[in-house]
Amino acid sequence: MCSIFQNAFTGHIPSSMENLGELESLDVSQNKLSGEIPQELGNLSYLAYMNFSHNQLVGLVPRGNQVKTQPCSSFKDNLGLYGSSLDEVCLDIHAKTSHQSVTPEQEEDEEQVIS
Repeated sequence: MCSIFQNAFTGHIPSSMENLGELESLDVSQNKLSGEIPQELGNLSYLAYMNFSHNQLVGLVPRGNQVKTQPCSSFKDNLGLYGSSLDEVCLDIHAKTSHQSVTPEQEEDEEQVIS
């Protein structure tokens, strides 16, 4: 288990974490981490829980079965993250936002606010 949440840590998540072959849980949430989530983390077969939320992470989310089993909230508030693994994990949220429609009344209200 590696839990370093809520510490205001900065910097990158080291790719050398792949050497922690028996790591089962990783929580780096609520820090100020930047950069990418190392792709090597997708290879850790024992990693059952991970939380990267509330950081400044960007880039491709690692592929791996363990990534696909995480809740979407594990990646929340990292606006620069993308990838097929994230799309699968956050399917419900992506489906809702891509199918939202604006009624003419809502559009009219928005125009009044802008003017």
